[in-house]
Amino acid sequence: DVNAAKNILAAGLAVNVCGATVRPEQSKSVKAGAMKQKPKS
Repeated sequence: DVNAAKNILAAGLAVNVCGATVRPEQSKSVKAGAMKQKPKS
């Protein structure tokens, strides 16, 4: 659970950083992918 939380936080930071430079649509798909990965782990 702790590792999952860390991964989610890291993914959120990456999305925020990428979202600033990458198109909003792409950051949206990245967010969706991270959410899909959460239940998997």
